[in-house]
Amino acid sequence: MKTRQIIKQILAEETKLSPYIRRRFTAQENDIINQFKKEALRNFKPGKSIGEIIAKSSMDAAYEFLDPIDEWRDLPQKESVIILRDLNKIIYYKYGEIIKEYLNNFFDEKNDNEDGYRYVFHKHENSNGTGNGFADSFDTWNDLVRRFGSWFADLNWNELKSKLDEKDGHASILIKRPGELNNNMGYYFSVRKQPIR
Repeated sequence: MKTRQIIKQILAEETKLSPYIRRRFTAQENDIINQFKKEALRNFKPGKSIGEIIAKSSMDAAYEFLDPIDEWRDLPQKESVIILRDLNKIIYYKYGEIIKEYLNNFFDEKNDNEDGYRYVFHKHENSNGTGNGFADSFDTWNDLVRRFGSWFADLNWNELKSKLDEKDGHASILIKRPGELNNNMGYYFSVRKQPIR
């Protein structure tokens, strides 16, 4: 399909959304892209095609944006499904290529192999790594990202891995502070690597 036809289709789909829903759909473009990334990471499974992941993730993102709107939830099921599908098409056509590129660059296959380090995702109450929270460890970097990447889809996880690789032995990086984008949990988050003995 030619670009001009796709743009026309997107604009046509946008006007199909109920004006009432459009007024309440206040998400900014960055919010939509980050939610789409988050859903794509949640839906990522080894062996699943990127096309399948993107198709499911755009629908999941559309649902996440519509679900808080009472008027949408109160519609008869047939009408609410039509609106969900229309919003899904908008998200898919506008941002699908961005998510495809994101996924293609997200995982480095070599990070699926054990490399002599264990990787730890750490949620902690204090900036120095102490206090309430939890720590979860993984045998490979990609295992950590598959489990927790969707929590902070705005981060460049490959860049974080490179920063850890620059450090010898035990290394830790603070990745989120309370109140930063996608972190309304009131905790700090770090990733660290530790040699496997």
